[in-house]
Amino acid sequence: MELVVDGRAATPAGSKPRALLALLLVRANRICERDWLIEQLWAGRPPSGAPATLRAYVYQVRKELRGLDGGAALRSRGGGYSLEAASGTVDAHRFEALSAEGRAALRDGATEKAVAAFREGLGLWRGAAFAGVDVPAVRERARLLDGLRLDVTEQCLGAELDLGAADVSELEHLTAAHPLREGLWRLLMLGLYRSDRQAEALDAYRRLQHLLDAELGIAPSPEVERLHRRILDADPGLQRPASPRAEATARTVPRQLPAAPVHFTGRAAELGELDGLLDAGAAVVAAVSGTAGVGKTSFAVHWAHRVSGRFPDGQLYVNLRGFDPMGQPTEPGEAVRAFLSALGVPPGSVPKEPDAQFGLYRSLVADKRVLIVLDNARDAAQARPLLPGGPGTAAVVTSRDRLYGLLAQGAHPVELRQLDAREAGRFL
Repeated sequence: MELVVDGRAATPAGSKPRALLALLLVRANRICERDWLIEQLWAGRPPSGAPATLRAYVYQVRKELRGLDGGAALRSRGGGYSLEAASGTVDAHRFEALSAEGRAALRDGATEKAVAAFREGLGLWRGAAFAGVDVPAVRERARLLDGLRLDVTEQCLGAELDLGAADVSELEHLTAAHPLREGLWRLLMLGLYRSDRQAEALDAYRRLQHLLDAELGIAPSPEVERLHRRILDADPGLQRPASPRAEATARTVPRQLPAAPVHFTGRAAELGELDGLLDAGAAVVAAVSGTAGVGKTSFAVHWAHRVSGRFPDGQLYVNLRGFDPMGQPTEPGEAVRAFLSALGVPPGSVPKEPDAQFGLYRSLVADKRVLIVLDNARDAAQARPLLPGGPGTAAVVTSRDRLYGLLAQGAHPVELRQLDAREAGRFL
């Protein structure tokens, strides 16, 4: 369990304040009675000064929560306390919501959408739920969350197998960690078979059969037995043709630009600058800067639509929200995963390491003619990992910042000032 405020760990130091925070999170947005909190914290044997000590713990937790700027607050309510947490503030709640979203998508036949939701939810985990907190109500909540995590993992891997994108090594690891979970063994057998490793798939069945007999004195389930027979018979119905997905991926051409502004006027000199850079034939990176409201996004999107025909392999767009007053800036890792999805990479084929994700992204666009618009960047560091390196690509970065870090690396500066009187009159 970890409380993070502005990117720094702010979890209370003592075991009892941490346990109090965990109890409040278990019942987030509901009132936790003081007597119930005391009973949980001291396992039914509270000291004589327990109410005063509880108030001190509440003060510690409340002090740490103040840095969340409205994301969460600890209120005194009707003989108890309520931890009021905004949507998306508690990872456990987000995981449960994403799990439900993934299951609904599976029921609707939207397998790729399901995998994306499952993977986003599973990516929130950093270990066992509420590890290190030992109070009864939290232990029960942790047990349920850990069980849901395993269910979702199994459903996610099954969906990825249906898409032809499951990681067999992950299944090997999971069967070793949860050796009595037959559903994981079934997926491992199927994944190995579809990877042209029939002998290993049969060996996995023998390992499971021996394990269940030795530990529980039972045979594998009928479902696993049926799969074993079908693998022995080399049933062609177990295979998924790989070519249609590969062809679909190859045909994916992203068209992500927002709608072009209808009444765009002016900026002829700046548009000509960008046109000239394209005509020169080299890779283009333009850094468009200017004050808030001067029209940077409209300028970039208007020009991108005007030249989109010169980029037949697609146009990528992301709002990096560098100066968004309503939310946090978009992390480069989040943006690159969205780009990989737009370029046709199945969720199960996205590397787990961030550096590998950026490497795959650059590889996919290296030999293509792709236009990339990085809108509303906070600074050069946020935009730099998303810039392509291929000779046929072009990128436009907009920001209130002057982006000197990009200029030092050869980006072309375009500074937008206020419209002059003639352009302003035409716009009006």
